[in-house]
Amino acid sequence: MPSSVWYQQSACKMGPETDKEAVVDPRLRVHGIKNLRVVDVSIFPTTVAAHTVGPPDMEGEKTADIVKEDWNVISNYMLHVKSDIFTRL
Repeated sequence: MPSSVWYQQSACKMGPETDKEAVVDPRLRVHGIKNLRVVDVSIFPTTVAAHTVGPPDMEGEKTADIVKEDWNVISNYMLHVKSDIFTRL
């Protein structure tokens, strides 16, 4: 298992439920446990060769988008924004 001095990386493999070594699916949901996601550098497939502060920030932003999509927040928000814009015209 690859690792660094600062963070454990690549410990939670991403893949389909049929893969016995995979821990999370592509939407970061833990296999077999409802409403739990892994969101840290442990899901990275390989060790980050640069500083490890940037990639988790990017991962957090992407995960926020995934969660909003799963909970249908983005489309509801956009509908509200569009209707608000049109009522101001």
